[in-house]
Amino acid sequence: HPARALADFDEAFLGHVGHVMNVAARSFVLGVTQGRLEKVPETGELARHYQRIARHSANLALLADAAMALLGGSLKFREAISARLGDILSQLYICSAVLKMHNDDGRPAEMIPLINHVCENAFATIENRISEVLRHLPAKPVTWLLRFIIAPTGFWAKYPHDTLTTKVANSICEPGVVRTVLFKDIFSAPETDYATGLLEQAMIATQECEPIERRILKALRDGVIHEQHPVHRIEAALEASVLTDEEAVQMRHYYELVKEVVDVDEFDEGVLEGTADKKPTPAKTATKPASAAAKVKKKTTTRKKKVEGDA
Repeated sequence: HPARALADFDEAFLGHVGHVMNVAARSFVLGVTQGRLEKVPETGELARHYQRIARHSANLALLADAAMALLGGSLKFREAISARLGDILSQLYICSAVLKMHNDDGRPAEMIPLINHVCENAFATIENRISEVLRHLPAKPVTWLLRFIIAPTGFWAKYPHDTLTTKVANSICEPGVVRTVLFKDIFSAPETDYATGLLEQAMIATQECEPIERRILKALRDGVIHEQHPVHRIEAALEASVLTDEEAVQMRHYYELVKEVVDVDEFDEGVLEGTADKKPTPAKTATKPASAAAKVKKKTTTRKKKVEGDA
């Protein structure tokens, strides 16, 4: 019935308008407080990440409705804008997934720097994408209003500091809780017969031999030893009493593991062992193929000789 259909439309339309107004008010309040008024299930160091996820979820909902209202059906042809909205959604999903995984893994404290790095990178990307969407939407007075609602105090998120990045990188490269959590679903075996086992053993040997290797390099700088190749340095350091017999054995084993990890089929083994001939191997001279004219001439001469023989 037309009257019933009109009533249903009014109800749906007004409901959507109410939703937009609610999201706009929520975005403004969370923007003013940087999300601090949002109630979240976390009370520790990670609580701010939950609050910022809530804030930018509201911002995404408002931006999506505004883009649809301003662009209408042409939004599907404005792929750059829809891609930026997709980037915001994907970054929110990444943050949520990281926090969920942390909770499922028993909330180890060693993972917090890694979580902070992921979330800080995500929130900086989100604010960058929001700014880009507002810049490319039409109707500038509307975009100015949207910017005031979404970021009344401006955008403050920054990408992770290099100090945090270094801390995260070191935690991944050293045996510990972080590696255990990240690699728990990756096949690994202690035996060096497997590639993952070989990499793991080489990494552990690298960590254990780092102080010894620094001592060898110091002896090289001080002129105590003069060998440049790593293998030869071990023997020279042993003769100069820079290393003990046990440390020399440890360094040889470490270098064998590293050699096996980086070894490929493109180099002579002697290059890594320091025994390769430095003279370049002369290339083999390729036989120049006969030209087509020479082949025809040869065939003609052969046929001529055959005719003369028959005669």
